[in-house]
Amino acid sequence: MTALTSYSNVPSDRPWKRRAKYLLGAAALLSAANSSALQLSSGYQVISDVVSTTLPWTTGGIVPGNKPGWYFSTNLVPFLGYGQVGTILVSAAPLATGECINQYPMATYDGYRGYEIAAGILVIPFGTMSGPMVVTPGSMNPSTNGGTFTPNSNVGLNTTSSASWDKFGTGTGNLSTRTDCIGVGTTYTVSTGVVEMNTGGGTQAAIGYGVYVKPGAAKMATKTVYAQASRGYRWNATTSTFEQRTFSLTWTGVSCNVSTPSSISFGDVTPADVGKPGGIPVSSTLDVTCVNPTGTSLPVSYSVTPKSQAGDQNSVPLMSASGAINGDVRGFRGTTAATDAGCTDKSSSVPMDGTKTNLRTITTETSWSDPLVWVLCPRASADPGLATAAVAIDLNW
Repeated sequence: MTALTSYSNVPSDRPWKRRAKYLLGAAALLSAANSSALQLSSGYQVISDVVSTTLPWTTGGIVPGNKPGWYFSTNLVPFLGYGQVGTILVSAAPLATGECINQYPMATYDGYRGYEIAAGILVIPFGTMSGPMVVTPGSMNPSTNGGTFTPNSNVGLNTTSSASWDKFGTGTGNLSTRTDCIGVGTTYTVSTGVVEMNTGGGTQAAIGYGVYVKPGAAKMATKTVYAQASRGYRWNATTSTFEQRTFSLTWTGVSCNVSTPSSISFGDVTPADVGKPGGIPVSSTLDVTCVNPTGTSLPVSYSVTPKSQAGDQNSVPLMSASGAINGDVRGFRGTTAATDAGCTDKSSSVPMDGTKTNLRTITTETSWSDPLVWVLCPRASADPGLATAAVAIDLNW
């Protein structure tokens, strides 16, 4: 959240309304929230326990007329490696097959790997998947559904491929050769032949789902995500054979709002004001409200960045219309701000160069108000007339 503050040596009575408007919008959003959505917490949590099921694959688009229950392909090597035994996908919409396409991207952070449904939020499948894969090499004429299959002398395949994933999303075993999805891969070296679709009744799966929310992750509005486990990869388009789950998830995240007067007037400056050790002080406050539903402690800091000409570490120049520097503006924050306020650096000085300065560590909904004193230190070389400066105050968490 940014508050833009300007300074001048003429009066200004413009009220600062941004905070009130922002809070009103937040209240409207909360009242419209989906009460059935699962409110996520920071860190890791299980959102769906392990369900054990058999994943069949019973139909295909290119099945030999003389070998029903088998699927013919000239691309066995890559597709078996991708995940014919099974894939586990998480997507924004239901998927028509088990192919690794249109799913959420994979991401890894803080030791967790899963499907990134929003910045800093992963859905992580965990559990086991195991299934047989039987291949007879040969050719088919014609190579369309109902054609005649003829085996050849190439080495066939009869194996069981399996893999498991822990709650961090770390996989072991016969993993898919794809890095953009989770699945069980099978190694084979012959490209053309038929695969028995439903060997042994299918693939045995025991899959659950967790979510990892990175501390400090941005707010995520209620989102419906679709998870599925299936056998057959692209060649199985019978969605009734998939094990599907739907999750409605929301993350309110940490939010903070800052309020401080948008305009500070130092009034009319005369030559008698030049050289005063205390300068021309104007008192205000830095008001902050934060909401932290994460369950973890998070530090909140602020930074001040010049939006007009930059000055030194703890001041910004007050510029005339002709470009002359009429004075330097300083800030002092905290319990000693009023006594420290002046034209020299103090421990309460507000950095004006973008340096982040700690404010509080928040663990829940918290509001506070810090004294904030702005000081104009006029220069003897000042031009007559209006002079201005502007800075932006940002909260960081």
